[in-house]
Amino acid sequence: MKTWTIVALVVAVLALGLAAYTWKITRPAPAPPAAAPAAPRVGCTACHTKTAEADHTLGAEALAKPGHPTKAPDNTPIDSSTKFQTCMECHATASTGKARAASVAMAYIAHPAHMFSSIFGPRLNGTCWSCHTLDAQGRFLVVPEKVDVTDKGIPTTLPIPTLWVPRQGLVSGTGG
Repeated sequence: MKTWTIVALVVAVLALGLAAYTWKITRPAPAPPAAAPAAPRVGCTACHTKTAEADHTLGAEALAKPGHPTKAPDNTPIDSSTKFQTCMECHATASTGKARAASVAMAYIAHPAHMFSSIFGPRLNGTCWSCHTLDAQGRFLVVPEKVDVTDKGIPTTLPIPTLWVPRQGLVSGTGG
C-alpha cells in the first residue's frame, strides 16, 4: 500500500509540474504597459510649428493649398511666421456666416481638418480644449498662441494673454 501511495504522489507531482510547464509556455504574453497619453497642447502654435522634419506653421499649411494668396489684404507676406490674426483677415466669419474675404471661414476649415485627422486626436491627444477656451460669458474663444499648461491641460498663466473672440477679433487677457 505504501508503494501505491508513493507512486500516486509522484504521478500527481509530475502531472502538476507538467500542467505548470504547459501553462507557462502556452499562455499569452503579457500586454505591454500602456503608454502615457501625450501631454496636452493648447493654442494653434503649440502644434503648428516648423521642425527639422516638416513645416506645419499656419502659413505653410495655407500655402500648401493650391491658389492660396501669398500675401494678406494688408500686404503681410504669408510664410512660416504668419499669425492666426493674419489668417483671420480673410477667414473670419462675417455676420452672413461666410468668410469675410475668403471662400471659406476658418471654422469650416479648422474643425473638419482637426476632428477627422488621424494625427490631431490619436497622436497629439487633441481635443476641443486644444484650440478653444471659454470666457466668463460662456463664449468659445480661439487660443491662437501656444499656452503653457499643466499635465491636465490647465493653463499655468491666467488670464490667457491672447485670445480671438469670434466676430470681434483679437483681445488680450479675457480667458480663464
